[in-house]
Amino acid sequence: MVFNIDSTDAQMIIDYQGQVLIIVDDFETFSKEEKDKIDNFISNLNTNNHKVIITTRAANIKIGQEFQTNELTEEETKEFLTKVVENEELGNDDIIKQTLENSNDLQKIFDITNGRPLFIFQFAFVVGQKGIDDALKYKINEKKSAVNFLYGRIYEYLSPKAKDLFVVLSLLADSKNLENVIEKAQYILNLEQDTDVFDSAVRELIKLRIIKFADDENRFFEIYSKEILQMMSDYFQMRVHTFKGKCISRRDQINKDKDKDVEHSLLLSANANRLAKNEIEVVENYKQIINRTTSPLNVKREAILNLASYLVLDRGKKDEALKYLDDYKHFFDKNARKGSSERKEYALFSKMWASYYWGGGTKIQKSRAIEILLDYAKMGFNYNNDIDLELSGMLLQYRSMYVISDWSDLKEKRSYNEIPDNEFKNDRKKQLHICEEIYNKQGGYLYNFISKKKLPEISSGARQSIIIGLYSFLEVLIRIPKRKLAQEICEYMIYYAPKNFQPQFKRKQEFINKLECQTKNGKHKKAKE
Repeated sequence: MVFNIDSTDAQMIIDYQGQVLIIVDDFETFSKEEKDKIDNFISNLNTNNHKVIITTRAANIKIGQEFQTNELTEEETKEFLTKVVENEELGNDDIIKQTLENSNDLQKIFDITNGRPLFIFQFAFVVGQKGIDDALKYKINEKKSAVNFLYGRIYEYLSPKAKDLFVVLSLLADSKNLENVIEKAQYILNLEQDTDVFDSAVRELIKLRIIKFADDENRFFEIYSKEILQMMSDYFQMRVHTFKGKCISRRDQINKDKDKDVEHSLLLSANANRLAKNEIEVVENYKQIINRTTSPLNVKREAILNLASYLVLDRGKKDEALKYLDDYKHFFDKNARKGSSERKEYALFSKMWASYYWGGGTKIQKSRAIEILLDYAKMGFNYNNDIDLELSGMLLQYRSMYVISDWSDLKEKRSYNEIPDNEFKNDRKKQLHICEEIYNKQGGYLYNFISKKKLPEISSGARQSIIIGLYSFLEVLIRIPKRKLAQEICEYMIYYAPKNFQPQFKRKQEFINKLECQTKNGKHKKAKE
């Protein structure tokens, strides 16, 4: 009914020279034919005389300039409610104004209405009918009719991916906690490589007030209400079995713990599966984490080392574990010079990598352990860093023990005449060179740094590694010979090392003193002769 004339002819409006505001509500509910007619009608209007507002809950409809509507703030809710009460002449003006001045009551009103003008109108009429006390107990926003009005048709007008996101969010929240990490939904939907598609779906749900971000970094989502969560769950149950099964399976891999991101959740799940799954599944779980481009280095490292631990301790497959460690080293050595955190991950990986090889038992494996630590040492040990101190102690221990073992083997061969004298002399010369190198490049530097400190000032891991390393180094010093330095190290350790280490250094000190006495006595005897 326009100009008091009942007519379907739109020409009178098109020709009208006055100002007219036309509102087309719920545009998404019209048929395609009707939408085309509305579109054609709007295109014939004079923008100087006519303004058109189209409301829709469908995110994919684009007509004219889009304006995003927002709920009212708490203060705006107060002002709007006051105006509604005055204009509608509902009575109880003084009581409502008094209530609005109470911050607690105002907060209740805001929670009840969510700052939505329609709910504020409804609240005002409830006050007029039942009084303010009953109105404050009337949960307008939780009524089934309100939820259906606001969201009942929304699902049908979402894009396909937004629909998928809508239903999947029900797997990550419950009535007690409507928040979780948004990237977990991206993982469940397997859209980690299609970030633009996923982000577009997220924007749809935010635009329609289905979810909102719960933090400044847009990491956590929050569903607006328990009633919307129930709708999400209901729609999820309507999905085909294959979709539901795949989503639940991927959700179970990351759990619902909102304190963990996807990467750490996957790691926790893989660790838990060591007892529940077969070997193939456990290995694949870890490999999935390691090969994910989004996994940070610390998570990759934990996954690799946990995989190695599983294969060695649970399955008794040392060689397979070593192969995986070799295969995945490139994640760390290629990034080691990027920054301190990357170098630390390389150090932690190298520590375990070398430990597994050293524990393998064979001469070749022990040699490989030394190579691993020497490769790390090429960057130069930072002795002010605990992990570097620990690795330097390990390298000193491994190289010292390895060369001393070779020394003993060569001595035994000679005693049984298994090696010619010239070959013995050449091999011994090489071993002496290695001993000198250990002194010049590892042991000497490490002790010079440590001697200026007190061992208790160093972390326990580094301290133990240093003690064992320097103890092994004593045998190298005896053979060079640099017994004076060996005695100095013993004295230092007897004074600063924990009590359980002191006896072995005392015994070594006594042994070195005995060697010195024998050497001096030998010289005196030779001089008399």
